[in-house]
Amino acid sequence: MSNSSKILTDSVAPQKQRPWITFGNATAAVVTYALAAAFNRRFLHLGHTAVGRFEPQNLVHPTVLGIVYYVACMCALWLVYATRNRANNYVGRVVSFTVALSGILIGIVELVLPIRSV
Repeated sequence: MSNSSKILTDSVAPQKQRPWITFGNATAAVVTYALAAAFNRRFLHLGHTAVGRFEPQNLVHPTVLGIVYYVACMCALWLVYATRNRANNYVGRVVSFTVALSGILIGIVELVLPIRSV
């Protein structure tokens, strides 16, 4: 491992925390977060003005943006899978997996449960 990647890994995950940074723990955290977001969207009712602030100002067509977004997330997951035999960047792979999986799950929550007003 090069000196710069060792410094980056030490800053992201100190030596004492590395046993806790696993794919299983990352998956559990992301699924818990997605369930909490789904629970909030299902049972939280906002006023019309608050919902209006959440309305996106689309610069591109939402379908095209969604397709590009999910393709990018799937490519990130594929890269994590493709580098599974490299032990020197395990923490980086777990962080990348967490970001990609959370992007996919929160995107699904966004599609299934849109923000509703009272």
